[in-house]
Amino acid sequence: RVLERGIMVEPGDSFGFAAALNFILHNDTFRRNAGETARRFVRDRFTKERLIQDIENLYNSILAASSNRRYA
Repeated sequence: RVLERGIMVEPGDSFGFAAALNFILHNDTFRRNAGETARRFVRDRFTKERLIQDIENLYNSILAASSNRRYA
């Protein structure tokens, strides 16, 4: 299945995987557009600030769960 950021192939579908690679190899426009879209997706969603916030949230949830078990 062709998506905006790449191609999705069912696990174990080696023929589908080969066809997807062949499509990407021979389609410059798709390859360029999918690469740019994927790059923007990662840049926008995985900023340093967001990763720090996600780690802080994880630590806080672990600490909260730990303190709840101590007093249960």
